[in-house]
Amino acid sequence: MDFFGIGAFELVIIFLVAFLVIGPGKMVGFGRTLGRLSQKVRKVSSDFTSVLTKEVIEDEERDKDKDKKSAP
Repeated sequence: MDFFGIGAFELVIIFLVAFLVIGPGKMVGFGRTLGRLSQKVRKVSSDFTSVLTKEVIEDEERDKDKDKKSAP
């Protein structure tokens, strides 16, 4: 398992340190906030990809129309 170049053992160590620093009471809220952030990032990424794809398709269609008009 490789997550941003970090192995499974390193992730376990990071979670244990976070658990000790944040504490068990706040860990649930922290995890919930992290999950919401992840969901928002995923949605923004998906929206950006769809807009970019739409623009590329429209650009290609404009180029095809331009080529058809300029052809004798």
